Amino acid sequence: MTGVAQHDKVVASYGLLSAVGRLSAQTLGLPVAIYDPVVHYRQIRDSWIGLRTPSGNSRREAFDAL
Repeated sequence: MTGVAQHDKVVASYGLLSAVGRLSAQTLGLPVAIYDPVVHYRQIRDSWIGLRTPSGNSRREAFDAL
């Protein structure tokens, strides 16, 4: 198998994994924090758009922290 054919095979396999929902940090067992949309929603549900970050800081405080 040539290098190009091998490349195409690998790219196609990742495309298939992605299409069926199996290409995620959780299914791949990656050592990273998994995003939970429910937790994020609970962190920001009572805030006005753009006025507070999920950590509770105002946008200005978050900017000043950089």
